[in-house]
Amino acid sequence: MRSRVVQAGVVLLGVLLLFLTAAALAAQKKRPWQTGSLLAVSASGYGKTDRRRGDLWWKYCIEAGGRTYAAALRRSPTKMGLVVGDPVRFALAGKRLYVLDKDGHEQVMHLQSLDTESDCAPKQPEAPAPPP
Repeated sequence: MRSRVVQAGVVLLGVLLLFLTAAALAAQKKRPWQTGSLLAVSASGYGKTDRRRGDLWWKYCIEAGGRTYAAALRRSPTKMGLVVGDPVRFALAGKRLYVLDKDGHEQVMHLQSLDTESDCAPKQPEAPAPPP
């Protein structure tokens, strides 16, 4: 009889710990999501190691609410299902920019600059000099 009580207590404790862990993880995922527009994507260079295919970094530029965010990630836009000009859901947390891909999975980008449109805008050709 006593072993059944102990066994039931252990099971109850395990279930309680499971619920507390699930609640903590759910609370951790709450982010202040915003909707913006993907302005541009470009290959920005290689990482610190040799020039292997997996070391290519992609630069993503997102505009929302009059602010421009430039961030880098190793995952290509085609794998994430992102298209330039389409809306994108993102959240800013310190030096990290969280972006939801087409499947709703979070991708963690490294924020490079904020409010620097020159990092994201296409290069404008210089105006020709006036004739003398």
